[in-house]
Amino acid sequence: MSVIGKFVVPNVSPKNFAKIGAALQASKSSRNYFTYTQELSQPLDRKPEILSAKQAFEKCLKSGQTVYAQGAAATPVPLLDAMTDVGKAGNLRDIKVVHMHTEKEAKYVAPEYKDIFRSVSLFMAANVRKSVAEGRSDAIPIFLQDIPKLFHRKIIRPDIALIQVRQLWFLKFTSGYHIQPGTGKKFHKGRIVGSFLVGNKELYDFVDNNPFIEMLEIDYVNNTHVVSLLPDMTAINSCIEVDITGQVCADSIGTRMFSGFGGQVDFIRGAAEAVDGRGKPIIALVSTTKRNESKIVPTLKVGAGVVTTRAHVNYVVTEQGIANLFGKTLRQRAYELIKISHPDHRETLEKAAFERLKCMPAP
Repeated sequence: MSVIGKFVVPNVSPKNFAKIGAALQASKSSRNYFTYTQELSQPLDRKPEILSAKQAFEKCLKSGQTVYAQGAAATPVPLLDAMTDVGKAGNLRDIKVVHMHTEKEAKYVAPEYKDIFRSVSLFMAANVRKSVAEGRSDAIPIFLQDIPKLFHRKIIRPDIALIQVRQLWFLKFTSGYHIQPGTGKKFHKGRIVGSFLVGNKELYDFVDNNPFIEMLEIDYVNNTHVVSLLPDMTAINSCIEVDITGQVCADSIGTRMFSGFGGQVDFIRGAAEAVDGRGKPIIALVSTTKRNESKIVPTLKVGAGVVTTRAHVNYVVTEQGIANLFGKTLRQRAYELIKISHPDHRETLEKAAFERLKCMPAP
């Protein structure tokens, strides 16, 4: 159960407070977020029982349940730790823990808990990669904008939701999972719009009680059509490797899952479809790995997943330059991508391109 409320105005001088208040009042009439949201806008008329985390789980956690855990900077680590302890003490079994990019250690995915908990990632973080690779955890490939559909369509039915909140003047609710460069929405003028954030204390201090930060649902922030309406939309995403035809792998290293689909395609396609014709969909990466291996490759590694297809790709950028692949043939794409690869690897890539395409790359 979720409550959406107002953001809190920070400590400012009376003069600036008045200006901010007037700006917020003026913006209310044009806000359209609540015209689509499926979340509750009013709290329930009751007071919840106040318990410690351990007491709460002892009362409600049962074998076979599905637990949803909030992610990113709002990962409820103490709750997850208490859940893990209670699950072990109660000798419980087969509990699914559904989440997106959680932070800190995930105790419940350790080998000794494999019969008690099974992690289900909607976008993986480093704390669950090993357990996924070893078969103790699962991952669902999904676009971020589609994640709410899993719940609205009851594909995932949580029995328990773990949400980290803070007592403020007004309740505020953060929902969603992605913050993307360039998402200052024209429907929220003067605001920074996002769905999740992870960073350092400087970032959290900036966001805290800041009325100009709007954290909204992921199926709105990452909606391809909404993104396409933004003026001068520039979407910048990175990846693990790109092959010489423009296929982009961003979620795996060969067969080993690394992260997830995330919001890459949501924003790459949204920028490409920009109604003002000025959208810039960009895949940005360094040309080599730390081991000096080329990240522009003849073919993707065996088992690697294609997140952004060669038809979705427009601009690929490295420190060596810019390749515009839109409308290019396969041999033209190979030519443009080899130009922005590291000089140490260009000759090898040219030979591999000839073997693959049966012709030399050409402009």
